Amino acid sequence: DGNSANGTNIQMWTGNQSAAQKWQFIAWGENTGQTVPDGSYHIVTALDTSKGLDVDDASKSDGANIQIYTNTSDPKQTFRVEYLGSGYYKIINEYSGKSLDLAEAKVTQGTNIQQFSYNGVNQQKWILKYAGDGYFYIISKSSGLFVDVASGNTADRTNVQGHIGNQTAAQKWKFVPAETPQLSVNTSGKNVRFTFTPVGWASGYNLRIFDQNNKDYTKWNISDTTIEVELPSGGYTAYVDGGNDYFYQKGNTVEFEWEEPQQNPFTDISESDYYY
Repeated sequence: DGNSANGTNIQMWTGNQSAAQKWQFIAWGENTGQTVPDGSYHIVTALDTSKGLDVDDASKSDGANIQIYTNTSDPKQTFRVEYLGSGYYKIINEYSGKSLDLAEAKVTQGTNIQQFSYNGVNQQKWILKYAGDGYFYIISKSSGLFVDVASGNTADRTNVQGHIGNQTAAQKWKFVPAETPQLSVNTSGKNVRFTFTPVGWASGYNLRIFDQNNKDYTKWNISDTTIEVELPSGGYTAYVDGGNDYFYQKGNTVEFEWEEPQQNPFTDISESDYYY
């Protein structure tokens, strides 16, 4: 009887094209949960990690096409990823302010991916499901279609579409943080002092230190953004990486020379003595 009350019976009936016989399949994200921390990312394809999601001609218009393009440094090709709860995300181009959108909420294979003003509809909500090796599937809530590079083509301006999931590289995406930890080094004290800037997407940090012979002086699971490390004299490279459950991202690399200061040879004199 076309009744929408809870507990209404489901039955078989001759087709009549009424709303009582029309059903929508909504991709269920609750069992996936939050997999990518909120933040600003370049979203690159497994087909070629120098290329990723891009708004055609850096347009700010509703309906502008989403494609792949060489994008690992262009700030106009960054996307703000924000978790909405219940396993769904919104993905907003930071330059245009528009949302990743499955055109007209279609469920047919080959439906175009575009940008559109965010209004909270299901075609603008996405499941980010871990695919292994640091890659994710981006799945439409409204249709269950996967964000896909058309024909697996790696050329700039190749179209991005919705496609039935097939686990190919054309449907695997890596979220490369637009901001990475920046490291500075101070060698003027008794020990080497390292300071780095935190980033919002990381759930932990490691200070990676190697000498010229590749000897490892790494400090793991740093709880503070400033740390002093005892090192012998020599040349070093260092960087900080930040991580979460699925990937680590390397910050800037710093090279430096370190020479241990002379030690006080007199055990009966301390640095606090006026005659030191």
